[in-house]
Amino acid sequence: MTRTVALTTWLDAPPEAVWDHAQTSALLRHVAAPLIRFVPCGGRFPRRWTPGEYRAWMFVFGILPIGWQVIGIEFPASPPTAHVLRDNGHSPFVRRWDHWIEIAPGDRCTRYTDRVHIDAGMLTPLVALVAMLSNHAADAGYVVMIPLAGILFASAGRHPLAGIAAAFAGVSGGFSANISPGQLDPVLFGITEAAYGASNIDAGWTMNIAGNAYFIA
Repeated sequence: MTRTVALTTWLDAPPEAVWDHAQTSALLRHVAAPLIRFVPCGGRFPRRWTPGEYRAWMFVFGILPIGWQVIGIEFPASPPTAHVLRDNGHSPFVRRWDHWIEIAPGDRCTRYTDRVHIDAGMLTPLVALVAMLSNHAADAGYVVMIPLAGILFASAGRHPLAGIAAAFAGVSGGFSANISPGQLDPVLFGITEAAYGASNIDAGWTMNIAGNAYFIA
């Protein structure tokens, strides 16, 4: 489902000066920081944007990698007194990121309008899956994944509480019923192995660390 978010700001600066700054890659880094840091793939961003596609890795808080994003720069036709810049981008998490920036003169100021059309695609199941697998880092899944999911959903134009809920469900549900052995398996393995050894059923049988998966899934 595509959502549209629009925001208009009135800036106390000449339109040409605002347009000059809007065309620089430094503005992207400034606006995204400190939540998101963009690192260009295989090179560096141009100082001033030119039409084309630029792929960049994204890091939350500048540290945690969350995948790549395509920045698709276009300069669509605009009215004679206005300037328009478009970022027609996408990523594995956000199927459509269509960002339009329109700069036009106002009454002794500049009208700066952001309009973003967003389709988050498979963001919810991906967040839930990664949250479930985060149990392999013990309780760090609760500490890291839940707020991180809120930030991801907010950046995709969705309510951050929805991301928090999806991550909490994934982390909590994956505590035992995970798709691969996790932190609980070696704990239960020690108990089960001791109980089996005391039973004297088959002294030559060797237990598997995933032997309890059927019962805790």
